[in-house]
Amino acid sequence: MTSITNNPAAPPPLFSPASDNRLSLGFPTRLVTALGVSSLTGLFLGVSHGSQTAALRFRAENAHRLPTSSTGWYLYHKSKNYHVLYGGVGEGLKMGFKVGAWVGMFFTVEEAVDRLRGGRKDVASTVVGGLGVAGAWSIWSGSSFLFTCYTLTKGAT
Repeated sequence: MTSITNNPAAPPPLFSPASDNRLSLGFPTRLVTALGVSSLTGLFLGVSHGSQTAALRFRAENAHRLPTSSTGWYLYHKSKNYHVLYGGVGEGLKMGFKVGAWVGMFFTVEEAVDRLRGGRKDVASTVVGGLGVAGAWSIWSGSSFLFTCYTLTKGAT
């Protein structure tokens, strides 16, 4: 009787403790997992921040015409809740995409450095990937070159 592990046509297992891969996961599985977790984290953080910002914006924009009746207050809060929901979901989607994209770039650069080094998987690839993506983010966000260099040297030490 043959087992699944001895069958050469069987697909490789997703989790193999003896594997030399990071987190004992292959790159595609690790990338999809990291993208999912980071995008959901960004989504939740964005919804939290966006809804709070939308609530404060709505309050500021309508401070000059507050309702005076019970029905007016009901409609005020109904409208405010709509604006909070809309602002939170919009900001959550943007933040989820941004965080997911940057984390995806980190994992991709890390794997690319591993492959360029002949398959060696150690901390050097992680450091190069982290510093490369952090430097790209610093430049993309508008930081000056000197501040980017300062940030990278502080982060690497």
